[in-house]
Amino acid sequence: MDFEIVSRTKIEGNSEELILKTEKNNLQLLGYILETVDGMCNYTTVDKEETLLKVVYTLDFKNDVDQILQSLKENEG
Repeated sequence: MDFEIVSRTKIEGNSEELILKTEKNNLQLLGYILETVDGMCNYTTVDKEETLLKVVYTLDFKNDVDQILQSLKENEG
């Protein structure tokens, strides 16, 4: 899956926020995939026109989220 990490920011407490940019046809699919890891992270569409997705997770799940995203990138096509 084609996407890029626009920003990664530590936020209050023990959490981190990612802003991802993807193609419009991947936006919904990426959301569905993140829903399957229920309880690991929360996500919301920031801007549908610019196809930005905000993903928030606790640092306890940072490695898991990074592995999921890396796997998605490696398995394009």
